[in-house]
Amino acid sequence: MKQKNMAILGGGISGLALLWFLKKQSHTANILLLEKASRVGGWIQTTTKEGFLFEKGPRSCRTRGNGNATLELIQELGLESQVILGHPSAHFRFLYLHQKLHKLPSSIFGFLSSSLTRKFVYPLLKEWSRPQGISEDESVNNFFVRRLGQELTDTFVDPLISGIYAGHTRELSMKACFANLFQWERQYGSLTKGFWLGRRSKSVESSAFIRQIQKAPLFSFKKGMQTLTDVLAERLEEHIFKEHEVVRLKFSSDGIDLYLKDGRQFWMDEVYSTLPAHRLSLLMQEHDPQLSKLLDQIPATSVAVVNLGYKKKVLPHQGFGYLVPSKEREDILGVVWDSSVFPDQNQSLEETRITVMLGGCHMIDFHSRTQGDFLNLALKALGKHLNLTVEPDVVDVHLAKQAIPQYLVGHTHLKRGIRERMQALSPHFHLLGSAFDGVSVNDCISNAYHFSCTLSSTVSP
Repeated sequence: MKQKNMAILGGGISGLALLWFLKKQSHTANILLLEKASRVGGWIQTTTKEGFLFEKGPRSCRTRGNGNATLELIQELGLESQVILGHPSAHFRFLYLHQKLHKLPSSIFGFLSSSLTRKFVYPLLKEWSRPQGISEDESVNNFFVRRLGQELTDTFVDPLISGIYAGHTRELSMKACFANLFQWERQYGSLTKGFWLGRRSKSVESSAFIRQIQKAPLFSFKKGMQTLTDVLAERLEEHIFKEHEVVRLKFSSDGIDLYLKDGRQFWMDEVYSTLPAHRLSLLMQEHDPQLSKLLDQIPATSVAVVNLGYKKKVLPHQGFGYLVPSKEREDILGVVWDSSVFPDQNQSLEETRITVMLGGCHMIDFHSRTQGDFLNLALKALGKHLNLTVEPDVVDVHLAKQAIPQYLVGHTHLKRGIRERMQALSPHFHLLGSAFDGVSVNDCISNAYHFSCTLSSTVSP
């Protein structure tokens, strides 16, 4: 049987995970991963600066849901001893509201008794009787306003969306961003009913390691999230080609020619793209202008990540950190108290590590601001919100441009149309990655795994 030549475009976590899973299925197929940058790992990037561990991108993973696929991958890589759990205090989360930091309740009793949430008990009880939605999709804002009211949506859902997508609740798709909740309403008629009935699922058999890890909500690695991508890159080194940018494609009935920026050319039987939508759009312009336009309808927003290190304890609270509702008109999206969440990453018992997130869709002049501007905004916010005026000992500012895909209303329909046009253009070109099916690390790994399973028939045994 002729050896298949396969290429993966993009060396972020989606591309690396897909390469790992495809190599597991076949030891004979020739599989290459092509990445235009000088490093792989995408937005996962850990740095150590003067002893302080800083995350420039994702800083943790959830243990439940799609986290199961990530934990299984960790086991396959033999990284169990490198995994660390979030500190118990990470259960405590805060909200900056009405010029004050409020601790969010972490139990039903707390919800009923907290001055922040008790007024929302009635809307939650009334939610059972609200009429079910009938539209194929709607904005996150419209959905939650229908179910729970505008005030609750602006107070709690809006900052949650900022923390995950750095986007607008009035623009993002409920069906794409919160598929489970959307389905609960359609299936059970309400969110509260769905919460009790929809969570009843068959238990998945898992290892003692996974069961132990899933007792906590969050995990990371002793040396940061880049541990995962570094080990994948090391194990797959012979298949990874950095600084290999594909600038043109040529489709034929039995495969695809890839043309690189340096003039080289590769023939592939199958190509799997994990590229951002805007980069893939450029490759499709000459082949299908309409497909290119559809891909441009998946925008991505930019965020600034300001990491601050202090050689002493400076935080007034212990916990995960806090988010800021957009109605507060503040300059930042939220703050993570890294040294509190993962103290195992601290170099000393006294140090403090803080990450301030800025930008997103609410900051329309993001690209006109400098790293110095973002640092000043971050320090100003900490002074106002936490009364923290001590100068940090170490600073690291990272601008993640077009980092987070925005799943706008109609995203599910849009991606189906994109994949149909792509299939018509070439059945040998496949699409996955954060532009389509989930922005978290867990989403990317889980989708890569399931994608590889559906492709098993195309990989030589």
